[in-house]
Amino acid sequence: MTGGDRDTLTIECDGSISAAYTLEWNSAIGRPIKPVREYRLASLLEVYGSSLWENGSHKRNVVSFIGELDELVQPRRFSAFSQQMLDQLIAALRDRGNSNATINRKIAALSKLLRKAHKMGDIHSLPEFRRQKERQGR
Repeated sequence: MTGGDRDTLTIECDGSISAAYTLEWNSAIGRPIKPVREYRLASLLEVYGSSLWENGSHKRNVVSFIGELDELVQPRRFSAFSQQMLDQLIAALRDRGNSNATINRKIAALSKLLRKAHKMGDIHSLPEFRRQKERQGR
């Protein structure tokens, strides 16, 4: 069965009572419907990391960033990433002494990973990612 199909079920009891039920459905934005599962950031990185980042120093930095965020995110396993989860991550990074520029780099890696997982149907909700205001450079 594919998106947009229609199913009809008819039930008859003792030949005198009957009922019909029609169900119409569409898959979300042309994507296959997947069962809801919970993921950790580290497991999403394992699945999508090689398709999102080339090997090298940048990817090593991203792996480090995602590893740190995986330790901080609450709850550890999730099927949707809420605005509250993102706000708590940013607050935790700030409490650790990260500058806004550093927070932006870490959240950019997180955003890229979560957008890919969302596009693939693994995560069904994403927050709005806004950059933190950075001080003027040198």
